Amino acid sequence: MQKNYIYINGQIIDEDLAAIQAKDQGLLFGYGVFETIRIYNGMPLMLMKHLERLTAALCIMEINIPSLPILEAEVTRFIHHIKLCNGVLRITVTKGFKEATILFTHRETGYDAESYKKGFSLKTSAIKRNATSPLSYLKTLNYMDSLIAKRESLRAGYDEALFINTDNRVSECSSSNIFFIHDQKLYTPAITCGLLNGIVRALILSDIVKELNLTVTEGEYVLDTLYQADEIFITNSVIQIMPIIKVDNQIIGNGLPGSTTKKIMEQYSKHIAKLLPN
Repeated sequence: MQKNYIYINGQIIDEDLAAIQAKDQGLLFGYGVFETIRIYNGMPLMLMKHLERLTAALCIMEINIPSLPILEAEVTRFIHHIKLCNGVLRITVTKGFKEATILFTHRETGYDAESYKKGFSLKTSAIKRNATSPLSYLKTLNYMDSLIAKRESLRAGYDEALFINTDNRVSECSSSNIFFIHDQKLYTPAITCGLLNGIVRALILSDIVKELNLTVTEGEYVLDTLYQADEIFITNSVIQIMPIIKVDNQIIGNGLPGSTTKKIMEQYSKHIAKLLPN
């Protein structure tokens, strides 16, 4: 594991020496956004997709930062400086006090091969996603709903929390998007259900379904639809694609990762391999 260096406003320093201003609005109000990026062999996967989503959110939140090319160069400099080969890079940008605070941190992925073989379980949270709130569509520092829901799911013996929205339609999980399969057709909640448009979610919808000749539908679904699904999986940039074998008390399929989910996982791995340097 690399020494815990961080990047803060252009400087790369030991994390024990890092500090932000007491009046930073990210600290006082959760006024900021972040991105988590998977690193493979020293390469930040789909970096520009993440930076484009980050800057789009910053524009909405009226936070000014350097241009995309400059930010991309700084990410590359940080990764090379700390010799980050594999893991997770987090970019955090806050409103700051007089100017924005830009922070890069890193960590290990936290998932092993056994997790993917076994699959995860989901517990529906009593907290509901608000599809009318702009925060539901941005990766902001206002993350307490997700943290509370995830903590409650772990305490109950589940791996991840599932949100439905205020219209009682399936939305997303605490840190991931959700897909389900019925009769070999793929379904996922529409963005308007109050969810973040994940980078991996978008890749599946734009490329992987075409490569596997799958039919996919974005729509509104009640919780019972998930209970009756043949297969379910969740996605995000760190976890990638994780099979789901249980939702609440309902076993999904035969309680093992499904065949179509495995095909999607394999195709995703092939897609990622094409992006990596030789």
